[in-house]
Amino acid sequence: MRNFVNNSFRFLCIIIHLLFIFTPKLFSSGIDVFLLYQDRGILRSEDSGNSWKDFNMGLPKDCVPITIKSDSSGNLYLTTKENGIYKLPNGNALWESINSKDFLARSLLNSEKRYRKISALSIDYQNTQKVLIATKHSIFSSKDGGKSWKRISMRGLKKRNYITALAIGRKGDVFAGTSFNGMFRKNSSKFVKKTSGLPREPYAGRLSFYDEIAAIAIDTNNKNKIYTAINFHGGVFVSSNRGKSWQDLKIPIKNNAFVKIFDLNHYDNSLFVSTSAGIFRMCTKNMEWSLLELDDLFKKIPDNPSLLSLLFIDKSKKYPPLFYSIKEPVLQKSKNLLNNASDKRAIYTSIPSIRRNFKGLVETILKCNLNAIVIDMKDDLGDIYFPSKNVYANEIGAIKRYRQIKEVLKTLKDNNIYTIARIVVFKDKNLYKAYKNKYAVWDKKLNKPWKGNPREFWVDPHSEFVRRYNVDIAKEAQDIGFDEIQFDYIRFPSDGPLTRCLYRHNGRKYIYKSEVMSDFLIQAKRNIDAPISVDIYGYNAWYHFGNWIGQDLEAFSEIVDVICPMVYPSHFGKSFYMKGPREKRPYRIVYNSGKRALMLMTGKAALRPYLQAFKMYSPTWGKGYIKNQVQGASESGCSGYTFWNARGDYKILRKALQ
Repeated sequence: MRNFVNNSFRFLCIIIHLLFIFTPKLFSSGIDVFLLYQDRGILRSEDSGNSWKDFNMGLPKDCVPITIKSDSSGNLYLTTKENGIYKLPNGNALWESINSKDFLARSLLNSEKRYRKISALSIDYQNTQKVLIATKHSIFSSKDGGKSWKRISMRGLKKRNYITALAIGRKGDVFAGTSFNGMFRKNSSKFVKKTSGLPREPYAGRLSFYDEIAAIAIDTNNKNKIYTAINFHGGVFVSSNRGKSWQDLKIPIKNNAFVKIFDLNHYDNSLFVSTSAGIFRMCTKNMEWSLLELDDLFKKIPDNPSLLSLLFIDKSKKYPPLFYSIKEPVLQKSKNLLNNASDKRAIYTSIPSIRRNFKGLVETILKCNLNAIVIDMKDDLGDIYFPSKNVYANEIGAIKRYRQIKEVLKTLKDNNIYTIARIVVFKDKNLYKAYKNKYAVWDKKLNKPWKGNPREFWVDPHSEFVRRYNVDIAKEAQDIGFDEIQFDYIRFPSDGPLTRCLYRHNGRKYIYKSEVMSDFLIQAKRNIDAPISVDIYGYNAWYHFGNWIGQDLEAFSEIVDVICPMVYPSHFGKSFYMKGPREKRPYRIVYNSGKRALMLMTGKAALRPYLQAFKMYSPTWGKGYIKNQVQGASESGCSGYTFWNARGDYKILRKALQ
């Protein structure tokens, strides 16, 4: 959320100013207010903000709160960044952990115990003993207010979906909102997709993506009626038939291209929606919207820039509890070298391209107002292009010595060009074939090394040897003089008979693919002093993913220094983002990629997208295509960019930018 708010209290003042213009006050007096701080935990006021008390008894030291909810009985539920979920029974002053060991993050590093992110939470309005939570890709239910938990079958939903919202409906129905696949309803046997009427973006063929379901609410007077609110475009929808079809309620949010939804509640005859554009109320009798005024409460909040969120509870019960977020916590698991890595405008090159035209590449950088270069040091086959002393690399014949690399680095540094070593990690033909295929992904049906795309050779990311091998190679690249290490193919395979993949080195049950990738990056960060960047699929900058191929933008941004989504317009589906002038499509895709990625990132990492410098699948190709991408990256808030051309042919780039 840092993209919304550079100064949280400046933002608050703007919101307050807007709220005073419209309609009646939300609260006049007699409210409980809970403030969530990154560095102070929770503060509470029982007198409408006139006085504040610490409210952290029972919580772990340095606990970072994320969301806080109240059920209809006055019990409070708190989710945290890495400490799981806590409950405060009504009338108590001591928070109680209601965590299950099933919520624990799995790690290949045997690091300290931490809990997975609670990505969704719901309490039954009529029976507060029924609680649902999601830990990104798993759902758990409790029938005793969180004392015990049971894992819910994901049949019909698939574990690759990221759960972003939950609700308990009529007769025990479970509604699950996802980050890219719309809404699902679970009956007695399985989850069924319920997306008719919800907005979707065509991708290619019959494939479409849905914007993130941010919140779900059940009508308190009619359990067949369901409401949902959607992130990014800020729509609010209603279904009167338990999700079979949806209608747009036309919430009056202006300029609603990038809106964050914080809370959604139905109470009496009103629907309340807490958003980054303010708090809205809709009367369900006449379907009229109003923007609610927050009184002068914000003026009473202790001035602290680490304020994250607020929960309002009206003691008169005229309004439901409402959660309102200012910004996301910004975490960094280890040293951050953002200042060194920010604002880099680069081109990519291979060693063969350097051999052919090194002078031309340097001229392109200098004449096009660029300042950095990405060079293959370990390529897609696992070939290494510097005199590595790694025993295993030499043993398997991976070294393709390019003895001039130090001279190349000297020339680049003499021209003040920032140098980035590209290290391809889990796609590695040399390691795949070595040691009798010991580290290859295995085909459990054919009992031999697995192959998807015939030109790709995948090694097992669970293997400690594979991870250590790549970290050691990267550290050597740093030591010969590169300014930054960039990891590519930080993912599981995506093409071919994936159901036959066997990861023989996996020793952790229920581990998420994103946790495996995060473990590698944490391991690298602990051993490498230079800034670390990571390449991800362009579409992983649009939605919460993680358990599909292992690329979790949110988690990665808390570990590395730079995220590099490959947002080549040519590589998105043929039907994707086609509304508007065709020649402006590159701008639309790059701009929206940047905006959405910055909304999803919760760490301090910079965003440096890969842009397209090749003609493939691009009918509007030309100088304008290049300029549109640069404009989109700049205006969306990205910290530089990198142009990719596999052959190192940047003639069109020079025509557009020099």
